[in-house]
Amino acid sequence: MKSLLSKSLWVYIGFTIIVLLLSMPLFYWLTKYYYAEDLMDVIDRVRNGMPLPKVDLEEDIMHGLMIQFVLIFAALSISLFIMMMFLTKRIWHPFDDTLKKMERFNLEKSEMPSFISTDTKEFVRLNEAVTQLMQRDLQTYKNRKEFTENASHELQTPIAIFQSKLDLLLQEDLNEKAAKIVSELYSVSNRVSRLNKNMLLLAKIENQLYDKMEQINLTEYLGKNLSLFSDLYTEHPIKLMNQIPENESLKIEANQTLLDSLITNLIVNAIRHSKQDCSVNLILKSGSLIIENDSDKGELNEKELFNRFNSSNYKQGNGLGLAIVKAICDYHGWQINYAFDEGKHTFRIDFKN
Repeated sequence: MKSLLSKSLWVYIGFTIIVLLLSMPLFYWLTKYYYAEDLMDVIDRVRNGMPLPKVDLEEDIMHGLMIQFVLIFAALSISLFIMMMFLTKRIWHPFDDTLKKMERFNLEKSEMPSFISTDTKEFVRLNEAVTQLMQRDLQTYKNRKEFTENASHELQTPIAIFQSKLDLLLQEDLNEKAAKIVSELYSVSNRVSRLNKNMLLLAKIENQLYDKMEQINLTEYLGKNLSLFSDLYTEHPIKLMNQIPENESLKIEANQTLLDSLITNLIVNAIRHSKQDCSVNLILKSGSLIIENDSDKGELNEKELFNRFNSSNYKQGNGLGLAIVKAICDYHGWQINYAFDEGKHTFRIDFKN
């Protein structure tokens, strides 16, 4: 293996020699016909005792030397230019390949890139360092996902047992204070159960376990489920506004389970940030779905909006609702955006990138 400096130096020397050799006929012609011819004529006349011709050898020699200097400079410049082109396409190709594969690297796919072989020391060291770093990140990511999934599964049983015991206690003849404590514990237990289910859902999405896709007519889907959402959330009217032309329909490729979770979480989030008795509007447009609601609580923190356990959402929920929404959109390749204008929260999902 050679260092990058050594390779560059030898390539430059090689190209310089080649260019200079190719320039030799030009130097020969310049020397012979520009000022060497006059010099040879002077020497011959001196040998033969003839009078010297009227020539300015000093000026001719200076002009010839200057032209040769320009030619040598041009030859070196051409060598440098060709060398840089060669280095960019040939010597630096492994580095460019490594950079592109690093940009495309995705932890969720768990695929280690294969770098092309090279005999340049610096690039070999770079590939080894990047490979080790990616392997450590992949292992850490796998361990974290396995821990989250396993922990969620293991928590399901004790949570179920705890809730069943609380159900038995609620059936007992308890005094008012004890009944209040058991009711609060039951509420906390339900919240922990929802949190556990949401964590398990996120783990499954990250592990790409929802691979069953089907074509869903979103217009028909929302129409059928609107009454169900309205029955669940009676404190806020839920309205569906179809702005798609009559001869068109919005059909998407999606997983039914994840789509249910997406719509439910968005509606729940809209209700939590709505004014009392204000409606939640679901607006269907060509290629997009908009969920909007009036609010008097101000704009949400857009930078942290889709983060897990976001403090602005955690006060009323478990802080995972919008994180699940973002994960589902990313899983399907959809784009979700948030806006706040004139006291109205708006979430827009674009199904076509």
